[in-house]
Amino acid sequence: MGFAGLLVLPVLLPVAAGIWLLLMPPGADGKAAGRVFCAALCLQLPVLLAALLLGGGRRLVPLPLSEQLRVALRGDGMGGFFCLLAAAMFLAAGIHSTGYLERGGSTRKFQGVLLVVLGMLCGIGLADNLFTLYLFFEGMTLCSMPLVFHSRTREAVGAAFKYLFYSVAGAALALVGLFFVLSCGASLDFTPGGALAAGVPAGRAAAV
Repeated sequence: MGFAGLLVLPVLLPVAAGIWLLLMPPGADGKAAGRVFCAALCLQLPVLLAALLLGGGRRLVPLPLSEQLRVALRGDGMGGFFCLLAAAMFLAAGIHSTGYLERGGSTRKFQGVLLVVLGMLCGIGLADNLFTLYLFFEGMTLCSMPLVFHSRTREAVGAAFKYLFYSVAGAALALVGLFFVLSCGASLDFTPGGALAAGVPAGRAAAV
């Protein structure tokens, strides 16, 4: 994989740190959890820069499920900018949140979920095809739902259920669109001019 393997790190680092925080026992040291949270957020920017500078432009396919359905990552200018912007915003939000969130397990869970969502967002920015984009986008929407009902008030729980309903409905429609593109014989890879222009046979293009 070479330097292309670095593209996994901006996704893996925050997700692994977030899962570690979520799996910590309820009586765990809150200061240790806070240090892990801050370290993951602070490391995300240099890790992203290293991945984009050394692995940018190289394609990484860590999980080929089939000829069309494969998880593929690639660092480019626009996607890299999106990832860097997300990392900077989450760093600012994470620093700001420590000042008013209550201490204890709920804070640790909030921090863990926030890191997992950051990893999903970086996966969206580095996605090299529609299938990868779909997986990370749905992962981001589902993982971010706990942030909606974090306060556990009646209003927050109601908003979380609405959020889940809209997310599932949107995911279903997006999946229909994904299968439609596949039915046209087009490639799911991001290509200049669009997937349909790149991979649809002449007969099917006329029918569409």
